[in-house]
Amino acid sequence: MNIKTPKDIRSYVILQTLKQALICLVPLAAVIAAMKLFGERIFTGQGQSIITAYVLVIALTLYFTKFPKRFLDSSWIGTITFVDAQITESRRGKGDWGLYDYCNKLNVTVTVKTDSGKEIKKVVFDEETLPSANVQETVTEKYAVGRRVFHVYGTKYVGVLDQSESRLENCIVCGNEAEGNEGKCHACGHSLHLGEKK
Repeated sequence: MNIKTPKDIRSYVILQTLKQALICLVPLAAVIAAMKLFGERIFTGQGQSIITAYVLVIALTLYFTKFPKRFLDSSWIGTITFVDAQITESRRGKGDWGLYDYCNKLNVTVTVKTDSGKEIKKVVFDEETLPSANVQETVTEKYAVGRRVFHVYGTKYVGVLDQSESRLENCIVCGNEAEGNEGKCHACGHSLHLGEKK
């Protein structure tokens, strides 16, 4: 099935992409301008050593702005073939009695075989939870093997499709669960109903 991304989500993705480009390009442009103006004063040496210094500074800027990672995303629809749930214990800080509060950190990664034949691994849950909470069962049931899922470039969450594959069971923008048969997310207002490409 060829899913058509709703117009409001396409607009959201365009806006987010522009924001990400600015976040990456503004610091990079500032560093390049500073190096152009003051590079010879900062870096002493000749030829190859100055070029190496320039490359190193630009590479560090790209690394800290996460420039490559921000744009290595894609849109896809596919079927979950494997679920990997990992729980680690973490210490959050002192509680009322001067003791440390412990919580679990749950990471759920799914392997998806897309309709185009690619295999993609995607983190669908990575948050701290209380040890008593039954979050792992809820998340792994939602993202169970065989479930059909949908992801749009530039969005944070993977949407789980209903049986008709025309509606999302959770919002791909904010992650909130859909309530009833609503057409838009009750939290952020983005579309849950999907169209079909003709």
